Amino acid sequence: MKKSKQTGIENAFKAGVWYSISAIAAKSISIITTPIFTRLMTTSDYGIAATFSSWYSIFLIICTANLSYSHSRAKIDFPGQFTRYVGATHTLSYFITGILTIVAIIFIAPISNILDMSPTLIIILSIYLFSGGTINISQSENRYLYDYKKNIFITIFTTIGTVAFTFLFLGIIGDERYYAKILGFVAPAVVLAVWIIISEIKKHAFCIDFKYWKYGLRISAPLIFHTISLNVLTQADRIVINKVCGSEAAGIYSLVYQYAMLINIILNAINESWNPWFHDVYNEGHRDLINKNITPLNAFVAYICIGCITIGPEAIMILGGEKYIAGQGCIIPIVLGLLAQFLFSHYIIIEVHHKQTQYTSFGTILAAAINLGLNIALIPIFGFTCAAYTTLFAYLVLYLIHLYITRRKLKVHVYKDRKIFGVFVAVSLYAIVSGLFYNFVIPRYALFVLVTVIIGVKFKDVLLDKIRKGR
Repeated sequence: MKKSKQTGIENAFKAGVWYSISAIAAKSISIITTPIFTRLMTTSDYGIAATFSSWYSIFLIICTANLSYSHSRAKIDFPGQFTRYVGATHTLSYFITGILTIVAIIFIAPISNILDMSPTLIIILSIYLFSGGTINISQSENRYLYDYKKNIFITIFTTIGTVAFTFLFLGIIGDERYYAKILGFVAPAVVLAVWIIISEIKKHAFCIDFKYWKYGLRISAPLIFHTISLNVLTQADRIVINKVCGSEAAGIYSLVYQYAMLINIILNAINESWNPWFHDVYNEGHRDLINKNITPLNAFVAYICIGCITIGPEAIMILGGEKYIAGQGCIIPIVLGLLAQFLFSHYIIIEVHHKQTQYTSFGTILAAAINLGLNIALIPIFGFTCAAYTTLFAYLVLYLIHLYITRRKLKVHVYKDRKIFGVFVAVSLYAIVSGLFYNFVIPRYALFVLVTVIIGVKFKDVLLDKIRKGR
C-alpha cells in the first residue's frame, strides 16, 4: 500500500511538473503578445474585454453548476462508472446553459443594460459559455484520471489559438477592437468544444441519469455560491473600477492583474495534480504522507510568489509600457491574495471530501460581501489601487473562516496549521522589504538571490530526490 501511494505522489508530481511547464509556456506566449495587443488597442478596449471575461467567469459557474467539484468523490463512490458520470454532468450543464440562453435572448435589452454589454456581446457570451462549460468538465475528468497529456494539449491549443485568432480579428476589425480580443478567445474554445463533444459521443458517455444528477448537485450546488463569491472576490474589483473610475482605469488594473494571474495559473496546475492524489490518500487515512509532501509544496508556491513580486515593476513596463505603470502598486496585495487563496484551498478540499460543502459557501459569501462593500466604499475615495488591498483583506478573512470550519465544525485535524500560515507571513515580510526597493533594481534582485539560496539549501534533499526521479 505504501509503495502504491508513493507511486501515486510520484505520478502526481510528474503531472504537476508538466502542468506547470505547460501553464508557464502558455502564459509566456500570452505575456509576449500582451505588449502588442495593448499597443494595438486602447485602454478602454482592453477594459471592455476584461469586463466581458469577468462576466464569463461568473456565469460559467452557474452554467456548469460547479459539477466538476463532485468528480473527486464520484470517482471513489462510482468505481467503473466515472466516464458515464462525467457524461451525465455534461448533459446537465448543457441543459442549464440552454435555459439561461433562452432567458437571455428573451430579455436581452434589460440584461444588456445590467451587464453593461451590447446585445451582440450577450450572444457571444452565450456561445462562449456552452464551449467553456464543455472544456471545464472535460479537463476535470482528465485531471482525476491523471491524463495530464490531454489537459496540456487543451492549454497549449487554447493559448496558441487565442493569439492566432486575436491577430486575425485585429487585422479585420477597425473600430471597437475589443471585439477582436473577445472573439480571439471565444473562437478556439468553440473549436475545442466541438472536438471534445465528438470524443464523448464516440465513448457513448453522454447520458441523462437523475441518480448522477442528484448526487452531483448535492455536492456541487452549495458550492455554486462559494465559487460565484470567489469570482466576485477576483472579478468585482474590475467591474466596480469600470463603473466608478472608467474603462481606462479598469484596463490598467486588468493588465496588472493579468500579470499576477501567472501565479494563479501555475497554482491551479499544482492543484490539478495535488487534489486527485489527496483524495485517494486521504480516503485511505495516510495523513502522515500528506503532511510530508505538503511542506515542500507550499514552499514551492511561496517561491513562485516571491519571484513574481520581485520582477513586478519591470514586468508591468514590458507588458504595457509607461501608461500602465500607475498600476504597479497593486502587484504585492494581488500576489499575497492569490497565495492566501492557495493556502485556504487545502482546507476546502477537506470540506469537499467530507461532502460538507454547505459550510464552504457561507464563508465565501461573507468574504465576497466584505470585499464588494469595501470596494464600493473606498474605490471612489482612494482610487483603483485600494481594490487590491480590499481583496487581500477578504482572502485573509476567508482563510480564517475555512480554518475554523475544518477544525471546529468538521473537527478534522490534518495539517500543521501554524506551518501553513507561516508561509503567508514569510512571503508578506519579503513583500514589505522588496516593496521598499521597487525603485531600486539591484538591491531588490540581490534580496531575491539571497532568498533563493536559503530555500535551495533548506529543501536541497527534496529537490535532488525529485530531480533523480524525474530522469
